[in-house]
Amino acid sequence: MIPRPAQLERIRVMTKTEKMEVLQRRRAAHHVALETLAKLINPAAKASGLELWRKLNRLGREAHAGATAYCNGETINGYKFGQDENAWENFSAMITAKVSKILGGIPAGFFVNGDARGYALKIHPPIEGVNLEKDWGGNQLLAPVIDLENQ
Repeated sequence: MIPRPAQLERIRVMTKTEKMEVLQRRRAAHHVALETLAKLINPAAKASGLELWRKLNRLGREAHAGATAYCNGETINGYKFGQDENAWENFSAMITAKVSKILGGIPAGFFVNGDARGYALKIHPPIEGVNLEKDWGGNQLLAPVIDLENQ
């Protein structure tokens, strides 16, 4: 169906300011979700959602680099993915231990994604009551980059 002129008047594109406001709300909601998750794992957790996201984002970049090296059979940080059949399990265990240190424990369903095409730190199945951002597969993401390009 082709829209008529009266219908076209109702179609409006968001301004850049409106888009930025939406992004800020999504980021703030994700930070609150990280705080909620940390308190579910460790009721004594005191870190802000932004602090948690920053630490997890740094770790996520490290895990993503490891997943890329794993897919390419390369060596990174002493993990020889092309030579050692246990390298990915060892690398994943190291990343998991760092997540545990940041959050005060490991969330149920947490895994390190070995596919270099997506985010590395994920939870599946989703945890009820924790509204973390999700990928297209429905996995909750611990440290997504929420910007205009990643909607």
